[in-house]
Amino acid sequence: MAPPNTGRFLSISIIVILEFKIRLLSGIVQMIIPFVDNTFQRMMRFNYSLLKNLILKFKTMKKYIITAALSLFSILSISAQSKKDAQVSKLYQNYIAIKSALASDDADKTSKAAAEFIKTASAVDYKLVSEGNLNILRKDATVISDARNITAQRETFSNLSENMIALTKEFKLSEKPVFVQYCPMADSSWLSDEKQIANPYYGKSMLSCGSVKSEIN
Repeated sequence: MAPPNTGRFLSISIIVILEFKIRLLSGIVQMIIPFVDNTFQRMMRFNYSLLKNLILKFKTMKKYIITAALSLFSILSISAQSKKDAQVSKLYQNYIAIKSALASDDADKTSKAAAEFIKTASAVDYKLVSEGNLNILRKDATVISDARNITAQRETFSNLSENMIALTKEFKLSEKPVFVQYCPMADSSWLSDEKQIANPYYGKSMLSCGSVKSEIN
């Protein structure tokens, strides 16, 4: 039979052992906490540095992307503008051919030049020049082309010229200067690719009658 105080002794022993383990565990925790804390701080610094670098790289890439997009847009715009100017420029060249033929008193040549003008006007994109404006230009050119009388051709050429002059406010018709000229006798204007007057309304009878109203560069 065990002594009466054996149970108490065992209880004290267990308590001592548990207290020792608790202290040991507490010491281990105290040792681990600084290590974990330092590790966490290093990770945070690393992650912050990584995040900062990523943000800087993103900003740089964003700048390049925006620059590239703007460059592409500029190229497309220039290309579209060049196409637009080329179509309207050809229309202007056909117009000059009509003007020159009238100044030479050549009704047949004027009619053929007007027919070429109609072909060019029909090929111009409606997105560049409105269908209404092109129809007006074609209508005037058709009257000139169908007429065999140079007097009738000159009367309609005045309307065609006013409409072409209106185009100069929206488009660059030529790389060279474009001259707006005026004849007081006919009370009408026209466009010319040269400064020297060659009057399309009176031809050889009053070839130099007129003056330069303005120059478009």
